[in-house]
Amino acid sequence: MPLLDLNKITVGLSKTWSGFLRDWDRSLRSGNYPETTRYNYLLTAAQLGRYLGEHKALQQFFNEETTKVLGTCRGREFAQLRDEAIIRLYCNTGRACPRSATSCSTTST
Repeated sequence: MPLLDLNKITVGLSKTWSGFLRDWDRSLRSGNYPETTRYNYLLTAAQLGRYLGEHKALQQFFNEETTKVLGTCRGREFAQLRDEAIIRLYCNTGRACPRSATSCSTTST
């Protein structure tokens, strides 16, 4: 019996979160990650998804803070684009992303 059962891991998650986890699992499998590593990664992400789903009261706080983070820096360097992508990924998987900011990132060191 395999350790990793995505159906069990994604119980209680939205279809969006479940789809992201399935896509990520495909990516991890193509990178030849061991099943135990994939299980730990996916279980952690699923727990985060459940936590965010249960704590909708934090949504307003995160929207305001995310707007500030997105507006702090602008740029087209790798680190800036990477940071923006990460922040927007969090926005798209847990709450509405603020539309007022057009770029984000921290300065690269």
